[in-house]
Amino acid sequence: MTLANCPVTDEVIAQLVELTYLACDDSIESIESLDGIEAFDAFLATHGWRYSEFDDSYETAAGQVIWSGHYDGDPGPSGQTTWATFSVYDPEYDGVSDADHLAAVWGRARGWTLHPDQGRSRLDADWQAAAALLTARFGHPSAMTSRPDPADGTPDADLHFALWRGGDRLLCLAQDADPVCYSCFLRNVLVVVPAGRDTALPGPETLSEWYAAKLLGEGVAA
Repeated sequence: MTLANCPVTDEVIAQLVELTYLACDDSIESIESLDGIEAFDAFLATHGWRYSEFDDSYETAAGQVIWSGHYDGDPGPSGQTTWATFSVYDPEYDGVSDADHLAAVWGRARGWTLHPDQGRSRLDADWQAAAALLTARFGHPSAMTSRPDPADGTPDADLHFALWRGGDRLLCLAQDADPVCYSCFLRNVLVVVPAGRDTALPGPETLSEWYAAKLLGEGVAA
């Protein structure tokens, strides 16, 4: 079993929230406009982010891999969502290890550490650590749930989801298939999305479906 991680930090949470504010700033008509480009470049320079080879994404100064908008889309601010991948696990589908592939892809990301002797339990521990950090900052989650992993289905392989409201932002901590490598790995990801204060939030029974439909489906944000 192999896992690679770059644990989420309080700093990156603040940066993700700031990036969604930048992406939705009414004074920036488009990232293609001069004002939009300059504002985004200033954000990158201020925080030490850089362009990444991961599917048109960015890396924070600590190494978290960030997408703005849909994870397969333009890395410029879209006014939709920001995504921070911070832990990736090789689940050894069909008993065949993709450890070398994981090392070749995520092992070269700055700030990431490979753990060849750790697996799903470490992935879940990283998720719990991020959940504790979000709880300390935003209070108890408005919804939290687990559901069976369709690729495994054993009780200790449930996928975990939690949702917090931070003002007019929603923060969703999720486990899903890593899109960088054709969904052959599992990942922990933190998603930040704009949402009005009167936006109806999903409960535990619908949280994973809400995440899949609203945040994964066709790149459409909630």
